[in-house]
Amino acid sequence: MADVYDLSPPVSPPVTLDCLSASIDWLTATVTKPARLPFAEQVVNRWQTVRAADGYPIRSYAANGYMGSYVDGITWGTRADGAMLRLSGEMAALYAEKALVWADNVSRIDFQVTLQEPREYKNWAHIALAEFMQDERVRAGLTQYQSITSSKGGESVYLGRRASSRFYRIYNKTAESDGLWPATCWRFEVEYKPNRSQQWAAKVRERSWTPEDTRAVVARAFADYGFSLPCTYLSRGWRDRSPREPTDDQRRLEYLRKMIRPMIHKLKDSFDVDILAEALGLYDDQTQEVESLQ
Repeated sequence: MADVYDLSPPVSPPVTLDCLSASIDWLTATVTKPARLPFAEQVVNRWQTVRAADGYPIRSYAANGYMGSYVDGITWGTRADGAMLRLSGEMAALYAEKALVWADNVSRIDFQVTLQEPREYKNWAHIALAEFMQDERVRAGLTQYQSITSSKGGESVYLGRRASSRFYRIYNKTAESDGLWPATCWRFEVEYKPNRSQQWAAKVRERSWTPEDTRAVVARAFADYGFSLPCTYLSRGWRDRSPREPTDDQRRLEYLRKMIRPMIHKLKDSFDVDILAEALGLYDDQTQEVESLQ
């Protein structure tokens, strides 16, 4: 468990890639103390409202006895013994540290670093796997690994068991995000569960957490299996450059542009523009306004 407490900068690796993002990428926590519950619920409701304003709908949530609501990246549910909060992706990066102030138990916390490789041919999943295979625990089968190619063409390597207290992922973030991230981006993640998750949560609480702290967590974890994270110390002036995920409304607009627009273009040869607009319901609001005035 030494990796929990050693955050000093390691010896610089021979390769340094451009770091686009370094953050907490997932948090699952519970709030059990009655005095904290009303405050926590009020805060999470405010986060969900802000997220919904970006074009993401708030939906009902029910699982494991918890009942509540979900909006992209933020899940909240309550039951008789307390409440559960789950943050992921952009919302975890934004709110995880705030949530840890009042969270009582943390069952999962993930740290990620996303780097951009300037060379197309360089495959960091393969490079890391080659290093992992030199570790006696991996060679003896005590630590499992998996290498896969997704349907999107992205390479991924997983080290450890999902049920263990520490699980590693390296994957092509460009392919996984359908090109939202710039070309040749690779993500390095470490997922912690009890008891490591509790210890890391305490570590985040007790210091003014920085992106460099996140980088150090990921670097130290991978170094335990002989792999040097290809990223050096992040300076205090470093800024995250993660691209923003498109909202649901933006995805719908893109679908309209790609799928519906070509169809409308063909129909213009047979129908007047007003007829097409009426078929799409573009005049519905105007019709209702006229009817209400009458």
